[in-house]
Amino acid sequence: MPVWRDITKELRESGDLQVVGIVQEQHPDRTQLYADWQGLDFPILWDPFNTLGVEYVLIASFVDAHGIVRATGLSPKDPERLRALIDAKNSPPDGDWKAAEPWVTPSMGRTRIAHRPGSLEAVKASMSRVLWPVPETSPSKAALDELVGQTEKRLAASDVQAADHFRAGVARRLRFDSSHGSQGDGQAAIDHWVQALTRNPNQYIWRRRIQQWGPRLDKPYPFYDWVNQAFSDLKERGQPHAPLQTVLSGSEVAGKRGPARAETSEQVEPDPGGKLERDGGVLVGIECASAPHSDIVNPDASPSEKSARVHLSIKPLAGSQWTPDTDAAQVWIQAPEGWRMDNKLQTFPQPTEASTKKRLALDFEIHAPKEARKGTLTGYVVYSICKPDGVCLFRRQDFSLDVRVARPKLKDAKPGSR
Repeated sequence: MPVWRDITKELRESGDLQVVGIVQEQHPDRTQLYADWQGLDFPILWDPFNTLGVEYVLIASFVDAHGIVRATGLSPKDPERLRALIDAKNSPPDGDWKAAEPWVTPSMGRTRIAHRPGSLEAVKASMSRVLWPVPETSPSKAALDELVGQTEKRLAASDVQAADHFRAGVARRLRFDSSHGSQGDGQAAIDHWVQALTRNPNQYIWRRRIQQWGPRLDKPYPFYDWVNQAFSDLKERGQPHAPLQTVLSGSEVAGKRGPARAETSEQVEPDPGGKLERDGGVLVGIECASAPHSDIVNPDASPSEKSARVHLSIKPLAGSQWTPDTDAAQVWIQAPEGWRMDNKLQTFPQPTEASTKKRLALDFEIHAPKEARKGTLTGYVVYSICKPDGVCLFRRQDFSLDVRVARPKLKDAKPGSR
């Protein structure tokens, strides 16, 4: 986008060209951060469900004054072609054309367009229903529940498509990242995306969504290594920016090679005798999920080493809260026989202030034997949590997680039930 920003600057300032960006990003606030950092001064619409049906990015298309897509696949290396498209004297469309709703919101200063089947009809319909400017507020619980219900209801249809699985995963992840998440949303999102990619392994965007949370050896590049630099540059310019709504996971900033492995110190189990009182999910909720290597969808793939990225998060429930003046929460993990990971003991980041809503999260990689298809990881979390009446307790909560590293069957169990 920065390249097109520069190439189209004069054309936009002269009024000869109007530019609208469309992103398939899961998190709109990250798009907003990038746009502010790079100085993108044109509208950007958000299409997390990929209703446009594109299989890869970036795609640059030209729409003329009559609402006809005249060219697609434009390259910034050929700016003369764009100028020629602008200067072309295209005739109005033939036939009985009905004026359509604006394909971007009136506040963006765009004019109405016309359409006919085969040109902009699908684009217009998609934009009027699902594409939005980056939202300023989070959806309500009712809206998110309805969205999840609608997308998962579609999976029961006789003509269910691969894209339906992808969109169900997007809806689940949207709810997971909100303050209204339901148990199993994180894993269900990944399961839906695996099901979608299994049906269409050539879909670049779906594959990237799995890789975003998957193992580092599946990363073509670090997805969000620019974020800290963006915050730093904006601060230096005097342009403060709100923090991201969802904290970046280690998998999202890891490159293919990944950071150097930390030396494993002596691992001391926090509750070897199981004497700590169990919480039972009353004061703190645990969410666990695993994201496999995206090659899991390829029946011919036989990697020498299989791996997955495990994501754990804990959040206060029923008005309880974290406090920054207690010991950090820890998790003790027991891998299946023959599986390995760097550390059995992991530590959650310590909250910097008291919070009744903040989710604490960590992620790590687990490696499976070549012959493995699935394994059950077990463990427990120990944490200090304060009840609404101010009484603080030290509690333990056990969990288990099925980690899949081989291709699932197309009619596998319901996503999120693993």
